Amino acid sequence: MRSFCGLCVRGEEGSGSGFRISREYWILEAAIPFRNFAGAAKHTPPVPGDVWRLGLNRCGGKTNPQYSQWSASRTKEPQFHSPNDFGRVIFSEAASPFWRR
Repeated sequence: MRSFCGLCVRGEEGSGSGFRISREYWILEAAIPFRNFAGAAKHTPPVPGDVWRLGLNRCGGKTNPQYSQWSASRTKEPQFHSPNDFGRVIFSEAASPFWRR
């Protein structure tokens, strides 16, 4: 597990990275302490029905720059700091379809 700025990222065993890639999707696992949001969130930890705004972005590629956003910004160039374009996370008691034990 790697940690930086209060964010912990864990990849598959032996992968040395914080994500897994398949032909259909890629998965990033991150652990962010809820206490980091205590000043901004109504509930920490969140309760079912809470909605948080979230921006998930990726940039990379040394020879072929690539940018992707979970919730695309409506700007001419990729802009990762546009809170009005952030997606919404709705907390629920339902299990993720990607959850594996």
